[in-house]
Formats: sequence, C-alpha cells, structure tokens
Amino acid sequence: ATVTVPSGGAASIDFAGIPSGYKHLQVRVLARGARTPVTYDNFIIRFNSDTGNSYSYHAIYGDARAGGPFTDNSTSASFISAGNIPGAASLANSFGVAVIEILDYADISKNKTMRSLNGYDSNTTGYNNTFSTIALNSGAWYNTAAITSITFIPSNSPFQEFSSFALYGVK
Repeated sequence: ATVTVPSGGAASIDFAGIPSGYKHLQVRVLARGARTPVTYDNFIIRFNSDTGNSYSYHAIYGDARAGGPFTDNSTSASFISAGNIPGAASLANSFGVAVIEILDYADISKNKTMRSLNGYDSNTTGYNNTFSTIALNSGAWYNTAAITSITFIPSNSPFQEFSSFALYGVK
C-alpha cells in the first residue's frame, strides 16, 4: 500500500487493517516537513493508536555541525522517533528518505521493535548550520499485541505535498 500526500499537506499518515501474513514489515518513506525557520524536521511512529508512554527509542545522527555525532533517546515515550526530514528552509522540493523495518510485527509472544536508516540533504545552510543529516533510529513498543495499524506523524508541521509512504510485507 502506498500513500502520497496531496496538496495542502497531511497531519498524519495511517496504515490500518495490516494483515498478519508476513514475518516483518518495511516502510519506505520520501517526506518533507514545513517547520520554519529551520532546514530540518522529524517524524514519529505509533502502533495500534497507542498514545501511552509504552515506547522507547534511540537515535544517533551526524550532520554538518562540529562536534557530532549526536544522540537522542527516551525510555518512556508516547512514540518512537522514526526519522529526519527537510524543513521549510531547505531547498525547495528537497525530500528526506527513510527505510523503516518493523520486526516480528505479528508475533504475540514478544514486544515489537523497529529500526530506521534515514537522512536528507537540504542543499543549503540554515538554522544551526544544519543542512544534511544521516541517522540510525531504533525503538521498541512494549506491547505483545500484533501490529494492525501504523501512524506516522510529523513532529512540528504537516507532511508536505508529494511526500510518500509505501508499506511492504516481508516473508
């Protein structure tokens, strides 16, 4: 299944009714945010509409600033940090990419984990001189329920037109 954001943007992207016939899930993302006045934005992921503090995540990323790499983490969050994307101050029509894998999503005997390799190049300098990022994010959802829905939410602004999310099942 593929969702492409129409003109006007989207506050979230939802995949619902995910069948249990696969071993893992993979989501391929091409996205852009509208956060101003900066060159970067990020997005989060939630499973089965759970907004409780039942997630943890860790991110390690490098960008153009001196002193990296940088990290971000939480052991009790209401989401998993899933990736970095360009913001409004990035070059027009530049998009970030992510490959997100959700492991053993239908196995009801274990908590769920995900990993994301993501990044973007805004082809400009901007706030904090951040103009490109590559990141590795990982996270856990402390619930043994099978994942039947996935929601992606931009952290600071709507996903912009032409952003695309494609969900694949992996045997």
